[in-house]
Amino acid sequence: MKRLTIKDPAFIGSLTKADRDYVILGYTTNSPYLTAYTWENDSFGTKYTPSSIVEGSITGVALHAEGNHIAVSYGTSPYVSVYEWNNPGFGVRTSPASPPPINALNVNFSKDGAYMSVSHNSTPGLNYKGLVVYPWSPSGGFGTKYESTSALSFVLEATFSSNNNYIAIASQAFPRGFVQAWNSPGFGTTYSASPSLPGIGRSAVFTSDDNFIVFAHEGSPYVSSYEWDNPGFGTKRTPSSALTGRGRRVLFSENESYVIIAHDTSPYISAYSWSSGVFGTKFSPSSVVEGNARDIFFNHDYTRIAVAHESSPYVSVYEWTGSSFGTRFTPPAPINEGLGRGVIFTKQAQ
Repeated sequence: MKRLTIKDPAFIGSLTKADRDYVILGYTTNSPYLTAYTWENDSFGTKYTPSSIVEGSITGVALHAEGNHIAVSYGTSPYVSVYEWNNPGFGVRTSPASPPPINALNVNFSKDGAYMSVSHNSTPGLNYKGLVVYPWSPSGGFGTKYESTSALSFVLEATFSSNNNYIAIASQAFPRGFVQAWNSPGFGTTYSASPSLPGIGRSAVFTSDDNFIVFAHEGSPYVSSYEWDNPGFGTKRTPSSALTGRGRRVLFSENESYVIIAHDTSPYISAYSWSSGVFGTKFSPSSVVEGNARDIFFNHDYTRIAVAHESSPYVSVYEWTGSSFGTRFTPPAPINEGLGRGVIFTKQAQ
């Protein structure tokens, strides 16, 4: 599961106006690159933007497990920052004293919020590894930077296993899917996917029991799963019905009975039934978003899915019935954002 937090029924039942859901979109092209909308009664409401603006187009957005800090990756130094989330409104922005070495491509917190992975670009001859990890806490902020010990080239996403012992890595470097041991802190052994992915890895996610990893990637069928033998890659499986374009992001439904993928080419969002590593029936929403989908995210009770996409209005929310897509909701005009790259709900599922 991706970027998980609170799902306590007592907590959810006690939500007040002050801590209702918010949809937060990170985007390219247009400053301030980050916008939050209130989300209430299936409607986008008031907009909030930060007063301290990051130095370039946003490439990824992640929510800390406690729900009150938002990490963003972007293409200009210092490449990664964390905002306080004041529920509503953006607060103080902090950045690491030792930034990643080059433009960041994505950011994720570990499930317990103790670590932050920042995947980044690489340049031939400069020996950049493609991945750094920071210890992180709400009270202490960024800790010592740890750089991957393997040459992973361009890393597009890196996500922690539930037990924090491993990091799944989607990369441009052959075989395009990796796992590195994480020694809390420090990198350990690197494991390579075999057989390889058919194209550049774009997204990598462990199941909650850490028994499987699903990759979204370039090259048909654009999504693949591997058994994870703790450690080591096991059997690879692919769906019988391929996606229509390159996979961009992977997300599991509640109880992991479905896997949802954001991808290029209409219908841009697809879901498969899922059981023990096996892909089943594929289906998609009837109302299609405007442009390639780049990120997807569930709200706290798994009834809505937010989608960041590349054409106006750049963000949409779908009803999720538990086994199918329902009504699509979009923000009202005017739309001043840019190409959607990352999206979260501030009250999300676990």
